Amino acid sequence: MHPLKRVDSMTTIVFVVSHLGAVHGGVNVFNAEMLPVLATYDDLRTICLVPSTQCVDKSLSHLTRVLPLRSTGDKFLLPVDDALQAVTLLKDVGRIDAVVGHDVVTGDLAIEIADKLGAKKILIHHMAYGRYIALMRDPEAARAKEKHQQRLFPKADRCFAVGPLLLDSLKDIRRLSQEMPEPKLLLPPLLSIEPSSTPRSAPRILYSGRIEASNDAVKQGTLAARAIGRALRHLAEDVHDASVDIYGFDPDPALIDEFRELLEREAGYRIPVKCLQFTDSRAEMLNVVKDASLFVMPSVHEGFGLVAWEAMCCGVPLVVSKNSGFYRFVQSLGQAAFVDGVSVQHHNTDDAVNQQIDELANRIRSRIEYPLDAHQRAEKLLTAVRAQGGVSETLDDFVVECGYPLKTSSSQHEAKPSSSSNLDPLIVDLTIEVDVGLDEQDQVAYRCITGVRRIRSAFYALCNGISGASVNVKSSYLDRLLEMASSDPDADLRADAALRFRADQPKIKKLEEFLNGALLSLAAPDFADLPFPTDHDRALAFVQLIDILGRPTSEEEKTYIDAVRFEPYKTFSVRIPTKLLESKDFYEPLFTINDGATLGDLWFDCCSDIAAAYLRAFYAKSIEDGTQPPPLGHLLEWRIGSH
Repeated sequence: MHPLKRVDSMTTIVFVVSHLGAVHGGVNVFNAEMLPVLATYDDLRTICLVPSTQCVDKSLSHLTRVLPLRSTGDKFLLPVDDALQAVTLLKDVGRIDAVVGHDVVTGDLAIEIADKLGAKKILIHHMAYGRYIALMRDPEAARAKEKHQQRLFPKADRCFAVGPLLLDSLKDIRRLSQEMPEPKLLLPPLLSIEPSSTPRSAPRILYSGRIEASNDAVKQGTLAARAIGRALRHLAEDVHDASVDIYGFDPDPALIDEFRELLEREAGYRIPVKCLQFTDSRAEMLNVVKDASLFVMPSVHEGFGLVAWEAMCCGVPLVVSKNSGFYRFVQSLGQAAFVDGVSVQHHNTDDAVNQQIDELANRIRSRIEYPLDAHQRAEKLLTAVRAQGGVSETLDDFVVECGYPLKTSSSQHEAKPSSSSNLDPLIVDLTIEVDVGLDEQDQVAYRCITGVRRIRSAFYALCNGISGASVNVKSSYLDRLLEMASSDPDADLRADAALRFRADQPKIKKLEEFLNGALLSLAAPDFADLPFPTDHDRALAFVQLIDILGRPTSEEEKTYIDAVRFEPYKTFSVRIPTKLLESKDFYEPLFTINDGATLGDLWFDCCSDIAAAYLRAFYAKSIEDGTQPPPLGHLLEWRIGSH
């Protein structure tokens, strides 16, 4: 049974990605930053096609549907073969509006899949190989990739470039093909991070970029290390305790030792240096960036510079190459005065190299010695980009080109400071409102007042550690009883209303406690490891839970789901309405698999239904003794039947 259910009313975009996570930098970081914002668009569903389950960072998987082509392997195979496999897996999804590929990394496969599905072909340009062929260790390989791009991009229905420098690169490619559409600009979302309000007391310099011998001519990690060391040698006497973070090392002890030696030789003394490898943890990476007092990016060429963008979002002062998409973007806004731009060349004489090291070291030193000024410049830059950068408009343009019927041109998807998610302003505790009232037959009815969109925002906040969230249960039913108890002209009715109010008020309080427990259970990282439920799935499960709390189900309408759970190992039963199962394609085959079904057979097709039913099963016990529903954890097996 395929893990994705048909939702024809939604716009569906398939992203073909080599890795869902940030561990490999570049393209994958861009995906990691786009997905949270795309998840905030109503009726927009994303599916990430990855080589295998090994290529998934689970901290991001709640934001999208993940579709692995196979169980092992870290690379896609031949585009023709993988496209056939992908189309088979996607056949039950419904209409696919667009398939998105990332440059030569996944572009060919995305084109193949889109052609077979009749979907729009969207490509994103990340690397301008033609701009730095001479600097590559293997120029022939770089030239082959440039020619690959010249064949690839004209096949797309629309091409996007990350930043203005890459937009120029796409325009150069378009000069060779009249068939290629006019390329468009795409900017990374602004991150939901609250910059520090004051500069660090002890300076900490950050250089980030993959540090390896094969690309040092482009990234200039050696230049960065020597310039930082030289700047620290000549610091003013009142600046103390400086440290350096170099982020992006491959696990090569010899390379790490070489960079430590470069720093300390230039500085003339031992410096606290942390050499950190790339990590899939976005929170860990952004904490490293935010904790810096200066970020340095001296590349000879940088298509955009995503880490510089992240540093800007964190309010960190910047010294960056003028030949970068990031600097070109800032320059286009007229805000280059708030960034230290440096011209970097790959010099081959000692004098020229030393002169370049001195220039970069002087820029670094001036920002370290005057931290308040540097901090204020960074604040002004971020304020200007938020106000006039047009960031959300480029993302709106992207989803429209993918087939999304955008209903508003406002910047509702622009990220705000960390007191907000990418969807709704979040205060310290985002509140979900639930009402317990009476229906037309004067029966108690439960209603979720807060819409799915804001509930989804609450789960986004909880799952990403941005903010808290809680459930507040109001009761129009209790309000009515209280009014009757105080003002009804009939004394007997007043007494009866007061009696009912005293009896039911504690139940409402217990209901609120239960729903808060259910909210935390749904948001728990191990709620269900395998299916990767999205924030939207969790929100739907919560709304469905409210709905079924007020819907009694007779015994003959119920069946049992037995589940075997480990971590810790436990067997339990959940009773849910039979009708939830009979409408599912997987219902009949269940009894052919040794009277059991794997989690994948059952959960993927109706995770919201099953999650709501699972939580509902704990309701009576919670009301009775306060037991809170535990996360589902990793379920080994489901068995369905009556007993």
